[in-house]
Amino acid sequence: MRISMFVLGAFAVAAPAADEKPDFTLTAEAYAREYVTDKKAFATKYKGKTVELTATVWNMRLGSGDVLLNGKPDAKMLEAICFSALPSKLEDPLRSLSRGQAVTVRGKQADSRPGLVGCEFVKIGPSTAIPVTLAGAIAEFKKNATAAEKKFGGKSVVTRAKVVEVKADELKGELKLVVTDAAGKGATKVEAVNGIFTTLQDRKMVLEVLKLKAGDVVVLMGEPQFLANELRLDQIFLLKEPPPGVKLPGDKK
Repeated sequence: MRISMFVLGAFAVAAPAADEKPDFTLTAEAYAREYVTDKKAFATKYKGKTVELTATVWNMRLGSGDVLLNGKPDAKMLEAICFSALPSKLEDPLRSLSRGQAVTVRGKQADSRPGLVGCEFVKIGPSTAIPVTLAGAIAEFKKNATAAEKKFGGKSVVTRAKVVEVKADELKGELKLVVTDAAGKGATKVEAVNGIFTTLQDRKMVLEVLKLKAGDVVVLMGEPQFLANELRLDQIFLLKEPPPGVKLPGDKK
């Protein structure tokens, strides 16, 4: 069972935050625990109040401007709290967030359920995205799958890739990119997909992917999955450039 939460910001420094002082400042875990423990008391305490939460990123939804925050006190509790209404000017910071990245978000408690609206980032910590080449990531999994799973499991990787093919299957509701390393010879091919492409919330990402053509070079961030000796990137985001502070293999900067 999961809860979810929402955030905005700038890399490793405080972003412009609302002048309004928060009524409550706490961790996402404590916030989630209060909801699960006593929903009525939670609603009475937080509804309509300004809440500031510190947490780590679980996932992002570009179309609806949501950031899902980890807030899981234990195995039986909810894991995130869903926030929405992200200003368009903060779209780039949203795309650049990686799984496990530390953030502090401030927003209004809209109703009796966990979740903030009108949010903004107060602070975003250093990116946790792991820079890779596709061939390099595959080699790590083949050499020692256990070590690779420990390194990459539940994490975001970021890579510079060249588009080989865009696959769209409306009947199956699937949209996939086949990519290879941008600086490689094209021998290593990887599928990059987004498991929630079919929802209206991700329509923007769908349109961006459909505009791509063979030979285009893109920066991709996603969660690596290695099955049957094949690498796949799930929950992908197209980035204009690597997340702040992250240097991709081969980049001179």
